[in-house]
Amino acid sequence: MLKRRGVALLISVMIVVFVLLNRYTDSPVPYPAIMIPGIQSSGTERAETPGPAVPQEITVSVPLRLEETTRLREFIAQYEVNHPDIRVRVIQQPVPAEYDSSLTVLRMGEAPDIMLVDNVWVSEWAAQGYLQPLDSYYTPEHQVKHADDMVSQLKWNGYIWGIPKDMDPYIIVYHKQTFADDPGGVPPNFGEPLLSVHKELSNAEKGTFGLWADPDDPYAVISLLWALGGSVERALNGQDGGALSSSKEESIKLLEAYLSVPHPAEPLTVEEAWSYLQNGTIAMMIAPSSIVKLLPKDGLESIEIGGQAGAANDSIPKGTARTVQRSGGWMKGRSFVITAGSDHASESAKFLLELSGREVQSRLVEAGTGQPAALPEFDWLTGRSAHVSKARVLPADPQQPMRMRRLAERTKELWAGNITARQYMEPEKEQKAGKLEMASDR
Repeated sequence: MLKRRGVALLISVMIVVFVLLNRYTDSPVPYPAIMIPGIQSSGTERAETPGPAVPQEITVSVPLRLEETTRLREFIAQYEVNHPDIRVRVIQQPVPAEYDSSLTVLRMGEAPDIMLVDNVWVSEWAAQGYLQPLDSYYTPEHQVKHADDMVSQLKWNGYIWGIPKDMDPYIIVYHKQTFADDPGGVPPNFGEPLLSVHKELSNAEKGTFGLWADPDDPYAVISLLWALGGSVERALNGQDGGALSSSKEESIKLLEAYLSVPHPAEPLTVEEAWSYLQNGTIAMMIAPSSIVKLLPKDGLESIEIGGQAGAANDSIPKGTARTVQRSGGWMKGRSFVITAGSDHASESAKFLLELSGREVQSRLVEAGTGQPAALPEFDWLTGRSAHVSKARVLPADPQQPMRMRRLAERTKELWAGNITARQYMEPEKEQKAGKLEMASDR
């Protein structure tokens, strides 16, 4: 009996010693081997090797034409090789981008990470909380690589909300043969001389027209008003524009003089107007410089719009070119923004900073229609940048998109003869009158 107890006690002691030794040593405890057909097992637990990380996808919505989209996809393919943890999906949009459809996807929370938009939309969407500020990514050392005017349009409320892509100044395209016998072979580009030539070349019997601008394009309209010497600020928001504009009465007289000649009976599309420009039926056209790259330009030339610096047009000597190269016309631009709902802001910003670099922009601009916003880096573009050097841009203002839309609507009314030049230049008075009339009807 004692012998059995001794054996049991000895076995218990051995078990305790075995457990303690394994607990306080670094030696792993072997596990039973799990036999799987075709696989050799050592019987020891082994850590699983993690698989490759799933790449993060960023989406970018671009209203680009086919040629530029192709170049963009080529850049993306190389970018994904250099950044295997990133995938970029392109969402093709109609050209030009539609304000309403773009705003709808933002409001519904269905926007992509990145959108390419008109610069004047940026401050409004930033104020509404649809965009992310980019100051921590797009720093001053990056900003100096882009045109100051383009960067200024993206600053609002102390932050910067986009990264510039391209810019497009408005110019005067003209029929060369029409002005072959004129001094310098070019038309005047500002003020009274321009207005006089417009009236001289507009002839209802011959079916010819002097200076045409697309009433559906607000930038073309303000460029026309500016070229004539009128008030852009007053047309936009019913207020005097200070040093940038002539007086209200002068602006009204200029518009009345421009409209005093018969306009085309039916509204023209840009393509229709361009065909009339090519055959000389229309002598001059205010249009974005990008249009020269898109449409046939045989027999056509272009000059920049003259300035609003109070040039003494009457003092231009006879026998010299009748142009005023001061201050320039107006310019629009597009920029990339990162939407508020994006979960990949850092990755999107890094992508955009490479996309906006010199080397990439030089490739895109060859296939695109605008001029790169990274203009200071492109010494070889000096010859193409003449129209940009003096151009003006609209200031950042959340109310600007609404003003531009209202301007386009009122311009069509003016062209159709439904409102007068005075009503056009005094929209605030018309609005007040409408409110009083409605109140008296109750």
